[in-house]
Amino acid sequence: MSRRRARPWLQGVGRRTLKDVRRTWSPQEIYDLITSKQWTYKQNWPFYHCRDKAFLSLLYLTAGRVGEILSLIRSQFDLEADQDFIIIRNMLTEKVSSKSMNLPFREEFPLAREGILSQFTQLIMEYILPLEMDEKLFPFSRQRAHQITGHITAKWPHWFRSQGERLYARLLGSDIIALKDLVNVVNISTLSQYVKKPWDESREKLAP
Repeated sequence: MSRRRARPWLQGVGRRTLKDVRRTWSPQEIYDLITSKQWTYKQNWPFYHCRDKAFLSLLYLTAGRVGEILSLIRSQFDLEADQDFIIIRNMLTEKVSSKSMNLPFREEFPLAREGILSQFTQLIMEYILPLEMDEKLFPFSRQRAHQITGHITAKWPHWFRSQGERLYARLLGSDIIALKDLVNVVNISTLSQYVKKPWDESREKLAP
């Protein structure tokens, strides 16, 4: 069975590449995207709307792969260790190179309590706080994850990972090692296109 046929939710969808991510969206644009439309649930819709926004927020904030987000449980979110961040602990990773020394999980990932990104953290917290500590955040399939993402945003889960990588490349500047460790990539060269030096840092050279 082919990989495409094994993923029925991708039937009729061509392979998406970075060329399909036309531009970098601002955090506010991403926030507006994930909060502007909702799935029409027939029952318990406040809960499911809250869940869907938390799911999309985590796709973006963690720059995580869809399976990594689906693996999260409530107890991984440490609310006490840091006053400025919520810490996600031991977040599993789906890609680990056999030649890499990387761990098969991200030991810590910070969710900001303040600033422009805190609005996403708030959506996440509104959903996870009532959950039991051993409860899985998103007990649905990859197929359902693609359906939710596509219906609400007309995007796909890996689009949010790409936007998250671009966000952190801008925030971390030229520190590509920190970026690699934060968003967990196997091949560091894939991040080089995102790490760009702002033109105004070369202002004097551009106007001799």
